[in-house]
Order: sequence, then C-alpha cells, then structure tokens
Amino acid sequence: MSLSKTLLFLNRLIPNNNREWFNEHKELYLEAREEFEEAVEEWLPLIRALDNDIDVFEAKKCIFRFYRDTRYARDKSPYKDNFGAFINPGGRKSPYCGFYIHVEPGESFLAAGVIPDPVALKAIRRAIYKNPAPLKKILSGRHFRRYFDGIAGEKLKRAPKGYPADFPDIDLLKPKRYGVVHYVPDSFWTERELTQKMLAIFKAAAPFSAYINKAIRGDTE
Repeated sequence: MSLSKTLLFLNRLIPNNNREWFNEHKELYLEAREEFEEAVEEWLPLIRALDNDIDVFEAKKCIFRFYRDTRYARDKSPYKDNFGAFINPGGRKSPYCGFYIHVEPGESFLAAGVIPDPVALKAIRRAIYKNPAPLKKILSGRHFRRYFDGIAGEKLKRAPKGYPADFPDIDLLKPKRYGVVHYVPDSFWTERELTQKMLAIFKAAAPFSAYINKAIRGDTE
C-alpha cells in the first residue's frame, strides 16, 4: 500500500487552496481520496486487532471530512491540507480514545489519543489521581519510549481545579487532551513496509489507549 497519489494531490493543493484550482483538478482529489479510503479499509482489521472494543468496519466512518467549515474561521481556505482518519470504539464521534492517521506534507503523524469532553476529562484525571502507577508504567515502557516522548499537546500551567498542587504526579493531570504522537516523514507513506511500521507504532501506543478508555469508563480499579 502506498499513498503517493494522496501526497501528490496535497502538495499541489497547498499553494492553490481555492475552489477554482480545485474544480480544475478535481480528478486528482478523487484519485487521492480513493487511495486513502482503500488504505484505511486495508488497515482497519489490523488496527481492530489492537483493541477488541473497536467496532467500526467501514473506512468512510473513520475518515474526516475534507471540506472545511469556514463560517466562523479566520482562514477561509475551503479545503483541508491533510487527510485524516480516527479509528476508535464507537466511531470517530464517540468520546473514546483511538488511533489517528494524519497525512499532511511535512507534518504527517500517527497518534493515539482523545480530545475529551468535560465528563471524560474528569474521569481520566480522577483515575490518574487515584492511582497513577499504571499510567506511569505505560509511559516509561521501553517499547512505548521507542516511538513516543510522553503525553503531547497543550497543558494547564497550574493544577486542575480540585486537585492539590503538591500531588507528586501533578503533571499527569495537566494535559487538556490525552494523546501520544509520533511524527513521520513524507517518505513514510510510500515505503514498502508502511503497514508493518504503522502497526508497530500503534502497537506501542495500544496500552496507553486502553488505559485512557478504561479511565473514561470508570473501570480502572
């Protein structure tokens, strides 16, 4: 599996992100979209094997919309500059952690995580505060550390409301979202061993994803 057409289209779109150019080159978009959908379709059963709770069986239910909603955005570019797919229990609109594939020239990455709603965020923090040891063990694991540097993304400057600032593992409670990210070069998407390498990265992230979902469900006892 290769995403050469996907990369070609995105590289040409980025400096020409307007409807006139897009309409003149829509065939490139259709070819890229088909290639990406076929790739996700191929990867779905392999990723499901990493999490038995994943109950999504169609690529289209995992892939994000390519057209941007610009109604309230300062950036009025009509199209995204990436293709993305989120594979998780309940589908990409559910509150659960999952595996994310992001193809964007110069900014591609693979991730496991969730942008939690307030209820889920409280549940995650509560589970960590009650017993941080399981998460610390995951984050310090040799296989995990091969691909990830820890929890990524924006964090609070102070302890979240309701938690003591002197909690020894307070940094684990500060993330606004819980995810781990591994950036990959553009060449990653055309490598012969793309699927195997992707699965190795997601396999390293699987214990983290499973822990976060248990925390959201409240069954980390």
